[in-house]
Amino acid sequence: MSLHQIQGAPRTPALCAGAIPQLPKQTPAFNLRPRWDQKAHTRAVEQREASPYAAVINALYKAVGSYRADPHHYPSDADGWDEFLKRATAAGFTLLGYGYFSAVFQHKTQPGLAFKLGFKKEDSGAAYAAWCRANQGRAAVPVIHFMTRRTAGYVTVMNKYVPVRAAPRDVFHELDGFQRVIAWGNKDAPKHLSPAQYATARDIRNFFAGMARFDLHGENVMYCPSTDQLIITDPVSYKASAEH
Repeated sequence: MSLHQIQGAPRTPALCAGAIPQLPKQTPAFNLRPRWDQKAHTRAVEQREASPYAAVINALYKAVGSYRADPHHYPSDADGWDEFLKRATAAGFTLLGYGYFSAVFQHKTQPGLAFKLGFKKEDSGAAYAAWCRANQGRAAVPVIHFMTRRTAGYVTVMNKYVPVRAAPRDVFHELDGFQRVIAWGNKDAPKHLSPAQYATARDIRNFFAGMARFDLHGENVMYCPSTDQLIITDPVSYKASAEH
């Protein structure tokens, strides 16, 4: 996501002509229609509401209200965007930036966290956030605290990082290395990446290859002052084009 920084069944063959045979009634071995698991649903809701971020997330969804982003345009182009931002501001949120698929907010009660709200069903950012959640602790992977999805979109709670333009100039060599591996598919480890950074970049490339378009540039990485390293926040975009 390129952020605009604000602040920072097979077909059944036809039977031959003639009488249609009367087949004996059979009891199916299994039900093809999945059963609604009320207990599992209840557990999921209870887990969501028990999250320490539930109050803030609920406030963000309440601010969204009836606003829905246009699937083919930036969120800010859809009717109701300005009203949504007014409600979010009144609820204590600050817009940090937005891109084609999502917007990122900070809440006054959680200054060290970012709340990424994805508006569109085809946002590959949700898949990347889930990948990050399964790969916590690895080099250049953002810290993911919580994820949830509702009708209005998904929310990812993650550490708040700073724009890459605030990073020391020497770490920009890391960005070049990440681009070579993730976006360009280079097999050799760039000299500016540590073995751990290269392993992360290689695994991102291998995991999403053929399923998404790689979109890695200066607005899709951020800087972590505490580790003095770049964080890969959103390296994939859109769905891969169908091959004919």
